[in-house]
Amino acid sequence: MRFICTLLLVVAGVAPCLAQQGNIKVHADSSVKKVIALYRAYVLLENETPGYRIQIAAASNRNQLMEAKVRFLTYFPEMANYLEYQAPQFRLRVGDFRTQTEAELALEDIRKIFPNAFIVMGKIRASRIEW
Repeated sequence: MRFICTLLLVVAGVAPCLAQQGNIKVHADSSVKKVIALYRAYVLLENETPGYRIQIAAASNRNQLMEAKVRFLTYFPEMANYLEYQAPQFRLRVGDFRTQTEAELALEDIRKIFPNAFIVMGKIRASRIEW
């Protein structure tokens, strides 16, 4: 029993010393950087890229969506919003998110005001993306 206790104390004392810390340096070929730069230039030129938005309302009456838009802007004035029409409905979608994870984080806050909001996939504006 004494041996086991001593062994546990030694392991508990040595374990933190074995933890590794440091920096990771990535070495990439210059052609990879060129491809990324070309893709970024293309996306910015086209001003659209695949991504996610959050739909907060849909209705056949445009005035109803304008009311929802005003309500949304009172809570989230910095977030982009888009009123889209696809027959027979208008849709109010917000945000420009590159990943679904980013959209889910925003959705948590938005659902406090718009409980029926949900994430949709589509084209987003590249000019609003942080590279």
